[in-house]
Amino acid sequence: MDRETHSLTALLAEQAASFRFEPPFTAIGTPGLLATNERTPEGFYSNWRQSAEPNGYVFGAGCGNIIAMVEAFSGMPRGLICADVDPAVVCAGRMFVACLEKNPDAEGFARQLFCSGEQALVELENEVLTGSDPFEIAQQMEIHRPRLRASLRQLTKDFSLGPEDARELVASWRKTPEDRNQPIPVRHFVVRNYGKLHRLARAGSIALVQASIFEPSLLDAISQLPHFAASRNVAYMSNAVDHMLRRGLLLSARTELGLSDGQQQQPVFGSIQEFVEYLNQELCKPLKSLTTGAEDIVFVHSTSGRDLRLTWQTTFPEFVISDFNIRFDLRKMILGFFESFVRSADAPPVVETDAENPWLDAGRMRAKAFDLYLATVLGDPNRARSALSMLQSLLQDATGLQPSYLAYCCTEICHAALTAQRSQLAAELAGSIVALQQQVDSVLQQIPAGPRGDCHMENLLHATAHDIGRHFCGVDAAARLDHKPSQWLQEVPNGQIGVLAECVWRSLVQQIHHPDRRSANLSRGIEAIMAAITPHGAVSDVVNQGELPVSDYLNHVTRHETMYDNLRLALLFGGLWLETAEPIEVALRVNHYAQQKQHSATAPRQTSALLEQLHS
Repeated sequence: MDRETHSLTALLAEQAASFRFEPPFTAIGTPGLLATNERTPEGFYSNWRQSAEPNGYVFGAGCGNIIAMVEAFSGMPRGLICADVDPAVVCAGRMFVACLEKNPDAEGFARQLFCSGEQALVELENEVLTGSDPFEIAQQMEIHRPRLRASLRQLTKDFSLGPEDARELVASWRKTPEDRNQPIPVRHFVVRNYGKLHRLARAGSIALVQASIFEPSLLDAISQLPHFAASRNVAYMSNAVDHMLRRGLLLSARTELGLSDGQQQQPVFGSIQEFVEYLNQELCKPLKSLTTGAEDIVFVHSTSGRDLRLTWQTTFPEFVISDFNIRFDLRKMILGFFESFVRSADAPPVVETDAENPWLDAGRMRAKAFDLYLATVLGDPNRARSALSMLQSLLQDATGLQPSYLAYCCTEICHAALTAQRSQLAAELAGSIVALQQQVDSVLQQIPAGPRGDCHMENLLHATAHDIGRHFCGVDAAARLDHKPSQWLQEVPNGQIGVLAECVWRSLVQQIHHPDRRSANLSRGIEAIMAAITPHGAVSDVVNQGELPVSDYLNHVTRHETMYDNLRLALLFGGLWLETAEPIEVALRVNHYAQQKQHSATAPRQTSALLEQLHS
């Protein structure tokens, strides 16, 4: 292959297998396209256009402000490499490049991408996903298409713009915002540099790759591009280090809370300072090592601690703690939340379990299960033994009661027990764990293993109990049962937020203990929950609507107390599992509201303090 004349996309595709992000990718929210929250200082681009004189490639994160980097080139860049792990961003970026390539002027570009209606964009999406693709974006978009459509809906004002609006739209993009403290829209730079961008797209010199900008193999492939070593290139880091910090803290908390999927070797950080040192010494090393000589790369970046104000330099940046705006101890915050949850078990117990309605004692049983979970995380063997003993007693009391209640007890207890089984306390708790395994094995024989009746949720609960219970007992845990939480998530009736919260929680429990069963339906379920929560933490008015089969289990699930418990658990564990803080914030808001309505054991002052930490 003649590397001098071949397209940039084709050159990188040669090595894609070494650096591409391995699915599945999970995410909450809509992907960003042609958008930024970064602030551009006055004279920013002219400054380094004159001082640094970039003349090579631009490579960096996303498909937003990286486009604006072309503004700093007095001539033509050699190419743009836009890297993102989100397949929806890669797909949207390819749609953007396709419109650049086809339209010689900005008005035509705006008409096609912004003003052609939903069906035309669906056809454009199909077009860019057709053909050979080493990143297999088309297959991934089967899951992420709703997120892309939501992003395009925002971009096009709900697909309300028509072809006649294109000229006025482009005219509005040409205007420079009066308030320079606000981000300058990426579309402003697209219009200013449209000729360059159109020529790059026509030459195949804008590549969209699904990878992390810090992936060593991608950086190695970029360094081998024609004329790279002899050029002054631009590394657009955006505020990727902010995202790395948040993800690092979430992964650290996951590891400490026993939620690691076993696939990621993530250090545990005792402080933000420890993470910053790790960031400089390890995470940024591949990008730093890309420099082949003095001042041959311009690094452009922003951080939350600097108000997301863009800065540039020709030496690799060394980050300090003041560059970041996160000051909370996520582990301490979540443990405090769960401690208050466990204290709800101190309520007077049901003296004699009602065989007709054993669900009256379900809340206390769940709280005791979390007592074991927390004892394991805190490394307290005495508390863990006491909790195991109590759970054995509660499970014994439940024997012979409704199969669905037994299944409920099994899933809650085995989730906590599996965490203990994988922990450093496992050896000390071995005798108690073996006794519980024997009890669970006996109880599972009383729970139907396959579909029974018309209540799909009960079938789901039974299947989950067998799946998690058998996993805890060391039996073949890979057996696929007919009803899985991730599948049922697609079938929850609209408005049934109580049922949805229960289903998301069951799906989370399964995926935590079976990481190979990750499903994007979980992300959709959490997004649906978040959409149903008001800014004050209440569930919106449309809740638990529609008909459901008659069932004591469903009556329990749709009770406000149970619903708010499941919402908090689903959002907290979901945020940790999906490595995003937004569901955790919503969980704390729900907790604050639920306490005010006496649906929570957490004191409002404590919850307010947690929220304050999250935003500090």
